[in-house]
Amino acid sequence: MTERKTSERKASSLFKKFQTLLYNGSDTNEIIDNYENPSLTQYNFGNIELYKNELNISDELKKYIRYIVIPYYNKDSPGKLNSKQFKFYKSTLTSTPITDAKTFQSVVIKYNTFLTDDECFFINLKAYEKKYPEEAKTFFNEILPFIIEQALKLPEYLTKPIPLLGKYMNIAITLNKLQVLSLLANQFLCIFNEDNHALYDTPPCSFITLLSPLKLSCESTVEKIRCIIHYFDKMRKRDLEKIKSELLTYQRVSLDKNSLPDWKNEKANLCGVIIDPERHIEDCDNMLQVDFANWYLGGGVLNDGCVQEEIRFCINPELFVSMIFSQRMYPLECSFIMGTERFSNYEGYRRSFKYSGDFDDESSPLNRFHRKTTDIVAVDASFFTPPCTPYYYNQFSSELVQNELIKFYAAAKRNEYSDLEKDACVATGNWGCGAFNGNIELKALIQVIAVSATEKSIYYCPFENIKFAEQFGTVLKKLKTHHITSDILYNYIENYYTDIISKITSNDPPNITLFNYILEKLQNLQ
Repeated sequence: MTERKTSERKASSLFKKFQTLLYNGSDTNEIIDNYENPSLTQYNFGNIELYKNELNISDELKKYIRYIVIPYYNKDSPGKLNSKQFKFYKSTLTSTPITDAKTFQSVVIKYNTFLTDDECFFINLKAYEKKYPEEAKTFFNEILPFIIEQALKLPEYLTKPIPLLGKYMNIAITLNKLQVLSLLANQFLCIFNEDNHALYDTPPCSFITLLSPLKLSCESTVEKIRCIIHYFDKMRKRDLEKIKSELLTYQRVSLDKNSLPDWKNEKANLCGVIIDPERHIEDCDNMLQVDFANWYLGGGVLNDGCVQEEIRFCINPELFVSMIFSQRMYPLECSFIMGTERFSNYEGYRRSFKYSGDFDDESSPLNRFHRKTTDIVAVDASFFTPPCTPYYYNQFSSELVQNELIKFYAAAKRNEYSDLEKDACVATGNWGCGAFNGNIELKALIQVIAVSATEKSIYYCPFENIKFAEQFGTVLKKLKTHHITSDILYNYIENYYTDIISKITSNDPPNITLFNYILEKLQNLQ
């Protein structure tokens, strides 16, 4: 125990500078570019075809484009290869055989100079090596050389700079599967520094904190690494020339605040809702699949986070690439990632999460956009304090309810780049109800109101919460029986806040839940 505490203190001291450098990009804090330009919502920047190595952006809009700093290219001129830098990385990665976690560390610290060869670094990779020695042997001898090879192919695969998917922009970029592989290889090798995070408020995207965490290793994080290694293992066995024809689209959607539904007067029929406690969102084929996102895409996936969004990134690792060029999401915004492939099965959740073998998604047909038909939309819910704390019940206020309605409406409305059927279901569940402390009854009804404005339906996966599933089903049935429209349901929520929540004088729960309040109102209609 004493040895463990000593290791923790030592790691804590070393990581103070590590954390500062990682998130600021240098010894001095760089100025954050907030990219404030709300008028950008009026423009459609289109789908930029990077898979063709083209920047098909109109001259009128080019002035609004910022470009991501990517490995081997000049920071001040993102489209120009830095030959000296490229030679350095190539020499560093190929001159010394990397046969174990220790030699991996000795190589990576040469270009991440804020790290050292101290044993407290790269503890997750070392834990993987110790727990799964046969897998690790294959990784270092066969898979890692492929990762290095593909990382160094980036200047060949991608000859144009990557635009920032920035605040208030309606913009998409399409990459091919080979370009995504190379970008992800550079993330894994910790070659991306955090210039983009410092400049543009994108998520930190280097795998440094996954392989070398800011605290001691945990088993679920080691399992996340196994998922990612499995992705690279499968990719190295494929015909790389063939996969160049398979595409993925990463899109940011930003709504104009002047063109939103009037929720108090939006008389839409309530959407259909199928409730399935036994199914997971990722299993809902041919539906729009919701990622319960952080405002930074990926959330805690590169740290010790292991809930819905983080798990989805690990089983569909091509999602990681979105972290490179997606600025933090703001109100009125969501992000779509279309065409990713699932590579892994898993079991468990949070600390019990575990990689459980291969998932065969390779043979899934491509749609007319040459993408797999997996359309994922990342929607970040608001964070609230836990139940029975002073601010928990604020989420029932009109202002905060409308914030969530707009978020989910942005996700559910028709997307011009999606190939899903117009009336495809939105596969969702307990959005924002875990670590973000959303009230499960309120959040479910918010999603119903938002989707009703889009003429779609909901496929609700309550994650084995059988009791809630039954209650939700009862409320929906009663609402349908009484022909309640979305405006009336919205007003029920407003009235619940006025009649019940606003009169709470302590942190105790209200004397009636939202569902029961609505059921009483419906009973009085008879």
